[in-house]
Amino acid sequence: MHLKLIIFINIKAIFLNNVANVLGITNINEVLEESENYKPILGTTRAGYDMYAEQDIQGYIKVTNEDSKNDDYFLRVEGDSMEGSHIYDGDLIYVQQCDSVPSGSIAVVLIGDEATVKKVIYKNDLMILEASNPKYESKYFTSKEVDELPIRILGRVKFVRTDF
Repeated sequence: MHLKLIIFINIKAIFLNNVANVLGITNINEVLEESENYKPILGTTRAGYDMYAEQDIQGYIKVTNEDSKNDDYFLRVEGDSMEGSHIYDGDLIYVQQCDSVPSGSIAVVLIGDEATVKKVIYKNDLMILEASNPKYESKYFTSKEVDELPIRILGRVKFVRTDF
């Protein structure tokens, strides 16, 4: 079982016990039935570069029944490099956990220890991480650099949630 899934299951159990205690419910199954539609906000990712990846659960958000069946999660965005894709500083992105995406997809990418959200483009022998704000340059990586740094896809951005 993947470490992230184990951590998520443990976090979910802690969350459920806390909710049951706050609500004064002794039967955790009552809470289980209702909490299946919540996903964690696992922390922050940079719409830019040079931000270290950290997991810091900031809360939970209710999702649809369809989305609740997956091991997906939310991340809060910091920065403005993806504004052209309507992803703004402070927005929440819903990330579909996966290790590869089709060319042209917006994804959360880990470059060494740094997490960023960018459009991922594959061209010839290159992986290109492209911002949608013209203030930021694209970054180009050869397949050798992808392996050596390493560069990993953490998930595909499925939708953006903006709170006013």
